[in-house]
Amino acid sequence: MSEWSHDMAESSGDEVESVTRSTSVESDNAVAGESAMDESLKRLHDIGGFGNQNEWKTMHVSINLAGKSDFMDPPEDLVLNASCVGHRASQGVLRTAYIGMAIGLINFVVAFDVPPPPTQPDEEPTPTIVQQCIDLYVNKSFEKLIRFLVPTCNPLFEEKLADPPTTLESVLERGLVSIRITSADEETVIFEPYPEVFPEKERIDWVSLKGDLVNVPVFELSEVENFRIGGNGHVYQVSIKGKTFLYKPAKALGPLAREISMLQKVVGCSLRVPKVEGILGINTKYSGILITFIPSSFTLSHWTAFEASVAERQKWYDQVSETIRILHKNDCCWGDAKDENIVIDKNRDAWLVDFEGGYSPGWVDVELRNTFAGDLQALSRLPRSLRLCD
Repeated sequence: MSEWSHDMAESSGDEVESVTRSTSVESDNAVAGESAMDESLKRLHDIGGFGNQNEWKTMHVSINLAGKSDFMDPPEDLVLNASCVGHRASQGVLRTAYIGMAIGLINFVVAFDVPPPPTQPDEEPTPTIVQQCIDLYVNKSFEKLIRFLVPTCNPLFEEKLADPPTTLESVLERGLVSIRITSADEETVIFEPYPEVFPEKERIDWVSLKGDLVNVPVFELSEVENFRIGGNGHVYQVSIKGKTFLYKPAKALGPLAREISMLQKVVGCSLRVPKVEGILGINTKYSGILITFIPSSFTLSHWTAFEASVAERQKWYDQVSETIRILHKNDCCWGDAKDENIVIDKNRDAWLVDFEGGYSPGWVDVELRNTFAGDLQALSRLPRSLRLCD
């Protein structure tokens, strides 16, 4: 039985990584044109999930559209950026592949199913548009795939961009266009909705969480005065009544409940971890929590792009170690411990973020996920990431 694997923290051991730089396809007509291949798509050639193509594994990779910064303002121009790639596999066989293309505030995710094999042994596959997409995907020719798809998808782009979302609420409602393309020949293509790529989020039972949310204020989406988009497209910097928060739309009750519970355990402790500051959109399918916004320079996974002495890197390690010690003393387990979940703030101090739980291969073994031992295992691997053990 196959299943989608969009939560990298909860991946089933498949090798998944977050690519941290964007690529763009700029053009005179806003959406079609030449592409400048850069590091992000080059790094995609090293992603896992492809196996030896005899043993495919379901995979999803997000591309950070903000580049080296954490958040970006809503774009004023219509530059096309690769936003994600991924595929669905069953019993080691590739079934469906997709690629995301973000233009303005809309993320277009285009999926294509693997056509059935020829019925005759010597029969060549029909060179349909879908078959060509699959061939490019299998060869990891992601830039060529984007350039191939842009002319085909231009009518769809133009239709949706004629009335683009402008508010946070409209971005949440209309900012994702997920479609599947089908074709019978080399020229004809049909677009159809394909919500299976990103299944609709479950409604959150906030009543079940009220014990951990006493005196936590509730805000409506309409109260958001302005917003910026997280580079991964999953979180937002929002301003409400002049105060800035990080808004995390809830994905599911379990991870949400865990994060709230863990963070509430250390309220009052002098720790560099976020606090639960509010609830946003409680009566909508986009409800989520507002937590402390950390004005940051970078995550620790990207420290090599910034000047950092050995002494400063040792300071970060010591800060993380001490924070984990105090968390554990207060019966609080970090969970998805890794360098990507360590934020360096504007004062160059280290914060621990993301208490939803899970694990990431290479940092925490699956059998140790969401345990104190898992936190300590990740801590033992942090010197390698910080190049403190060379």
